[in-house]
Amino acid sequence: MELNEYCKDIKHINKDIEMQAQKRFDNLIKPLGSLGKLEKIVCLYAGAKGTAEPANLDFPKRVIMLWQDEIMSEKPTNSPINILAKAAHGNVIMETVTSNREELVTAIEQGINATEHVILSGYGLIAPVTFGRYTVPSGWERLKECGWEEILYTLGSNICAAMVGSILCAAKHRTPIMLDGLASVLAAYIAGKICPEALEYCICSQITTERGQKNLAFSMGFTPVLRLHLAQGNGYGAALAFTLFDAGLKAYKEMKTFAETGVHDEVSEFAHSQQARSKS
Repeated sequence: MELNEYCKDIKHINKDIEMQAQKRFDNLIKPLGSLGKLEKIVCLYAGAKGTAEPANLDFPKRVIMLWQDEIMSEKPTNSPINILAKAAHGNVIMETVTSNREELVTAIEQGINATEHVILSGYGLIAPVTFGRYTVPSGWERLKECGWEEILYTLGSNICAAMVGSILCAAKHRTPIMLDGLASVLAAYIAGKICPEALEYCICSQITTERGQKNLAFSMGFTPVLRLHLAQGNGYGAALAFTLFDAGLKAYKEMKTFAETGVHDEVSEFAHSQQARSKS
């Protein structure tokens, strides 16, 4: 697989639709911007799907793709990730990277192929995660300016490489990606080096206590949804962010604008024009 050729099909998120969705949020009967980051992630979802029409934005089937480099004998059904995913109406799929550390480009292809299968199975919100704490490679300030291959081979993680493929594939299918922890943020950074448009489909679920994740996430323009002081990005944050995504989408679909309720003389304290002036 030639990655540059593959990435030609990854398109920018629809910014016009994203702005239309934000305009709807701004005109709901509530204080301007009062749903905070919930508004941002729903607008991203609308832009990815190409529609701001509430009736056309379904609650997507969601999955946590738990990447590992060895086959686990059985799915850890009683682990927190499975409990939290179930509570968020999501599934956990175990994915195993079969390539070794010298075959990182092959691992990217494995991530692409596995995610392609998941998306074609009907999943519309993807969270690529892994167990364990990660750290930013030493000499990052120099390394981050290098090409994606040098960064990936310095990192030396076939799991991270597979997650790069997962992110690229999801972006190609205009499917939002829920990042969780430093490993997935590093994968997103590398994916962005390969194809900058892919980052537009990423949502950062949380800031962990992993050294360097906060600075890296903010440097990439991400505004994490949660700060729960979790130790690593093993899917807990993604599962919890799924529930907040649902809450934001439910508000978007079920709340009414002034016009929809037939109220054209806005109450001054809620008036969009008044609030917009006060924020300027």
